[in-house]
Amino acid sequence: MVLTLGTTKLKPFDLSLVSEPYLQWLNNPFVNQYLDLDPPKDLESLHRSCLHILEKPQCSFFAIFDSSTSTHIGNIKIDNQCSKHYTADVGLFIGSTHHQQRGHAQRAIELAIIYSKSKLALRKLCAGVLAPNIASKKLFLRVGFREEGLLINHAVLGGQRTDIHLYGYDL
Repeated sequence: MVLTLGTTKLKPFDLSLVSEPYLQWLNNPFVNQYLDLDPPKDLESLHRSCLHILEKPQCSFFAIFDSSTSTHIGNIKIDNQCSKHYTADVGLFIGSTHHQQRGHAQRAIELAIIYSKSKLALRKLCAGVLAPNIASKKLFLRVGFREEGLLINHAVLGGQRTDIHLYGYDL
């Protein structure tokens, strides 16, 4: 299933997208500073990481494309889908710094909302954002999420404890 909104397209993630540019995104401190991951060191470890995500039964993993250039620019996943409570977590990143601040993240989240409601029959999406990530906090509020909680000193960023803001969107 391909989802499109404006110049943003979501396609199911395919392992053929594991590439040197993708590896470079994940090892770029500007891109990965707020991602909860240990950056893969080589294409083989990136391939294993992506395969692990694809094998998760309760996860929908999409590549984000700029449809005007057909360029893979990031990823979004709807993870930890709970069939009992009809909830899931959403997380994304735009790895191509050239494509940041152009509305792709907002449109990708809007498409994830539509997909979660219409195809997954979820009732709620949740997101966690590290406190210093002002752009993502504003983004989730802009697309209609509301702040629902705060995990105080829950994560470590740059060797310092930091809070995680919790957001929810009722579908």
